[in-house]
Amino acid sequence: MTSKNNQRLSIPNHLEKIKVKTRERRRNLLYLVLAFLREQMLDQTADALLKEARLDDGYQVCENVELDIILQEYQSYYYTKFQKYPKIIRKLEDSEPKPPRKSNPKRGRSAKRTIGQEKADSPSDSEDFQFEIIPLNASNSPSGDLPDERDNKDLPELVSNQLVIEDTGVRWSDCLGLNVPIEILKESTLYPLYYPEVFKDLTPWKGVLLHGPPGTGKTLLAKALAYEGRTTLFNVTNSQFISKWRGESEKLIKNLFDTAKNHAPSTIFLDEIDALVSGVQDTQHEASKRFRSELLTQLDGILPNHHRIFVLAATNSPWDLDNALLRRFDKRILVDMPDKAARPLILKHHMKSTVSKLSSADWEVAGKWTENYSGSDLRNLAKEVSMGIARERIKTLQTGAKSGPTRAVCLEDIKKAVDRIRPSSSSVLTKKYYQWQNEHGAL
Repeated sequence: MTSKNNQRLSIPNHLEKIKVKTRERRRNLLYLVLAFLREQMLDQTADALLKEARLDDGYQVCENVELDIILQEYQSYYYTKFQKYPKIIRKLEDSEPKPPRKSNPKRGRSAKRTIGQEKADSPSDSEDFQFEIIPLNASNSPSGDLPDERDNKDLPELVSNQLVIEDTGVRWSDCLGLNVPIEILKESTLYPLYYPEVFKDLTPWKGVLLHGPPGTGKTLLAKALAYEGRTTLFNVTNSQFISKWRGESEKLIKNLFDTAKNHAPSTIFLDEIDALVSGVQDTQHEASKRFRSELLTQLDGILPNHHRIFVLAATNSPWDLDNALLRRFDKRILVDMPDKAARPLILKHHMKSTVSKLSSADWEVAGKWTENYSGSDLRNLAKEVSMGIARERIKTLQTGAKSGPTRAVCLEDIKKAVDRIRPSSSSVLTKKYYQWQNEHGAL
């Protein structure tokens, strides 16, 4: 009975702490606006705000905090998450009424309260608020402590969560038509471990950038490397390494490379690196520049000294990367569309569990039909072939007849699937990758 009473008593304390914290946050916003008005030399407006908001002129914003920087960091964080900048203001339409001005019931009071006095005010001072705070589940916090707004996980723990420790189910044999990048990945990771005497006075490739149209197997190569490479693989994702907190993204990157050194031989996989580091300098804000600078420093720092760390990056937009980042990668390889010889092999691989009566000539015809198809498109094509057979069986069962054994796939089934599944990339886009490879590639 006593514990229930204590829990009930803690609810008002919990609400009061929330209200005090909200008042402080709103008061801090007013001081930020005041400091911004002073910087813009809008002294009369600043004096009016100081008087109307009853601010204490004996306080000022800390030196490392500015309203402009806060806005820039928010825009940079929003762009990193959604690939577009937030819209801060908008023009009102002619039919829209102008927003009404809120009146302050206590505006006429002449008493002036400082921040210290406002913290010591009684709960009745909460009349300044135009809303009421109601806890959704106060019983979960009987002690009245406020939940921390920030995740309290240690940075090394966040980095350790990016370790790929499970079998990805992908082998080198699954990467059909990708012999050139496979061989370079072996030179960078496997051969230095298997033949250390060869690399005694020779430094293997420390960074490889894979670029090409979507669905050609860049991530597939990373999955195969996670199993075949026999190294510790760190999979870097935007959601884990982009933080809204000032300076935390840089710390995460530094902890990533420090952890990779401790777990060497290690491989760091940067998927969609163009989203992590943009080469457009004019549109970058301070937070993005600091993150980019730390990443470039770490990439360049591991190259001469730590011979057991390998960096693998993948991108669909290599032209968005600048020369400073490209210099960090010894090899820049185009992961091209599968050629005429590889397309039938990829189709066979994805249809290995399906009974077929296709001859070698039929597979060659299927390879001609699937020109400009990526590896991902061929996988979808094989799935459509299997679904076509499944549809026939479903129709048979719907009529009430017994379904016999699954019939074998014929060339006509592939033709129907080709009519349904079209390639996701065009030849014009492929030529753009060829042009970039000719100008910036390092094979």
